[in-house]
Order: sequence, then structure tokens, then C-alpha cells
Amino acid sequence: MALLGLVLLGCSSATVVERPGNPQVTPVSGAGSYTWNEDKGWVQPSEGSWGNVAQLRTEARKAFDSAAYADALAGLLVLRERLASDDTSLAETNYLIAECYYHLGNYESALEYYEDVYKKNRPPQEILDRTFQRIYDIAMDYLRGKASCQFLFVSYRCAGHGIEILVGQEGLITQYPYLTFADDALMEIAAYYFNRKEYPEAVPFYERVAQDVKSEWRELAAYQLALSIFKQIRGSEYDQKIILEAERKFRNYLEDQPRGPQAEAVREKLAEIAEMQGAKNLGIAKFYLRESQMRAARVYLRVVLDRYATSTAAREAREIQRQLDALEQEG
Repeated sequence: MALLGLVLLGCSSATVVERPGNPQVTPVSGAGSYTWNEDKGWVQPSEGSWGNVAQLRTEARKAFDSAAYADALAGLLVLRERLASDDTSLAETNYLIAECYYHLGNYESALEYYEDVYKKNRPPQEILDRTFQRIYDIAMDYLRGKASCQFLFVSYRCAGHGIEILVGQEGLITQYPYLTFADDALMEIAAYYFNRKEYPEAVPFYERVAQDVKSEWRELAAYQLALSIFKQIRGSEYDQKIILEAERKFRNYLEDQPRGPQAEAVREKLAEIAEMQGAKNLGIAKFYLRESQMRAARVYLRVVLDRYATSTAAREAREIQRQLDALEQEG
């Protein structure tokens, strides 16, 4: 965890698309305001300023709509400084700045301005929805290895940063658990841990989705949850609590989805558990037989026969019980 914390602290930037970071500025004679030209970029007058807010917004938007994001960013940053903190257009301006940084590959700066949109501004619903979606997209790029972090000028993959963006203490899903893509995000995070064989870390994310009765991922999450617990089993001698929990989760799946797409796989896992548990309880019964504690031996034989009747151990348990019954009759 300490190492992870150090790594996360080093997440200063991400590079996905490399493009020129500086806008074009072409000086021309005469006084007046900056204007933007598709061929020349920003046209700078010999005198004057960027112009009034309305003109600056128009010219910066021209650059943005032409996908000249470095040029658009230069004007939008100036525009933002001109706007009052209660200006109704500030949310859109912050969103456009974030979009520029996003398309230029600077994810960390993009996140800063996206967060301003929903934390400090009062954006229209459309901009709010786009902002949340873009933050999710950025987190997924980190998680899937499409974006990298930098520390001391060294780039490295940092899936944990994407997870922090979504479900950290100040994460997007932490603050807004009912976003339309929330379950998608949880399943992606769970799958990341599962594929790395970090099964205990996957469990709480699968659990959250499996408990959501309205989620389209509920059935798969329930199966993956049980499987994540099952894969932590080292052996019946060590992990009885884990075995019983995995068995309970698999049985819950069958009760809820008796004909579900994973039902056959679940039955196979339950058969594996039955073999483990049958063998374990048969071994205990044999121990008590060697100690001449027949009553205790019968208790464990009954556990095998009642709970794990289809296991290999059950056949041997039946034979032992038959022999015990015969001995009692003779005695």
C-alpha cells in the first residue's frame, strides 16, 4: 500500500496523443483584437488586446470547432480569467478547457477542469453528463493501459490511478454511485483485479454489482463473486470459512438463476467443493474410528452422506457405515 501511495503521488501527467502544445500566433499590422484563422492560428494585432468577452469566446470557439485544440486553449484560458465566479458561462468554458487538455493528451490538467465543472459550477445537464462520461473515459484509459503516468520524467503504467479516479475517497463513483456507467466501472475494476489474480480485491466490487437488482451485470457479477472467493481456496485443511462462503455464493446463484448462462459452471464448482468437503469430513470420521470413538465417527459419516452425497467420499462413507451397522448387529 505504501508503494501504491508513492506511485499515485507521482501521477503528474498522461500522454495519449502527442500534438504541438503551443498555438500559432501571427502578428499583423494595425490595432484591434486577437482573431483566429484556420490557416494562421491566432492573429495578433500590433496594438490592442484580446478583445471583449463575446468576441474572444467566438474566436476561441472557432478554433475549438476546428479541432485546433492548442489554439483554442490559449484563448479559452484568457476568457476564463475574464469571467466572474458567478458567470453562467463559466461551466461551459471550464468544460471546453478540459476538452482541449484531453485532446492534447494532458489528462491531469483535463481532470482539474472537469472537476471544476461539477464541483464549482452549475452546468447544464448536457455538459454535466459529458463531463462525467469523459472522466470515466480517462479512468478507463489508465486502467486499460492506454494512458501512462510520469514520475521524474519516467513514464509507467498506472492502472491504480484510474481506479482512484473512480472509487477513491473523492472518486467519481464514490460521490455519484448512481451514474449510468457506475456498474460498468465497478465491473471493469473487478475484472482488472480478477485477471491479476488479486481475488480478495475483486470481491467487494463484484459484491456491489451483484446486490444491485436493476443492474444488467448482476448475474455475471454474482458468478464472478463466487468464483473470486473460490479461487482463494488453498485446501480444505486451511480454508473452511472460504470454502463455505464460496459454496453459499454458488448456491445463491443457482437459486436466483437456475438456468443462467453460468449455471453449469456453478454446478461443476459445487461438485469440486463437494469432493473437497466430502474428503475432509471422511478423513475426520476415519480419525475417530482409529480412536475407537464410534459415535463421533458416525456424525461425520452422516455429514458426508447428507451434504456431499454425490462425492467420491460418499461411496466410501456408505461402505464404512454399512460395516459399522453390521458390527453393531453382531455385537
